[in-house]
Amino acid sequence: MASQGLSVDIIVNNHNYGRFLQAAVDSALAQDHPQVHVIVVDDGSTDDSRQILRSYGDGIELVLKENGGQASALNAGFARSKAAVVIFLDADDVLRPEAATRVTAAFAGDPHLVKVQYRMQEIAAGGEFTGTTKPPSHLPLPQ
Repeated sequence: MASQGLSVDIIVNNHNYGRFLQAAVDSALAQDHPQVHVIVVDDGSTDDSRQILRSYGDGIELVLKENGGQASALNAGFARSKAAVVIFLDADDVLRPEAATRVTAAFAGDPHLVKVQYRMQEIAAGGEFTGTTKPPSHLPLPQ
């Protein structure tokens, strides 16, 4: 199965992270994979998050719900998902543009694969890299 043929839903969960939200959503929308759909679940935010999300119009699928916690927000997004591959993204995180392409390539390369895990480069609140990678590069990723 070619990785370009696999559809991807990126589910962004948010609660009162308006200050980071645009960077997260923009990174999901900027994927170089041709079949990406972005679902953003706002879990009862009381900051400016909902105003920010409404500014995307039809560019995202927006799910607004009362606060029920992160697991309920992820479940609400997953319930809307129809793609072959799902990537969960917290509102205070960002994806590299090639993330969806690399994840779909992994799934396309192994029909028994059910989960992909990758390293995270830590960024500070201002968006600059701190130099920390989790888990550290010298440690193997779980199989």
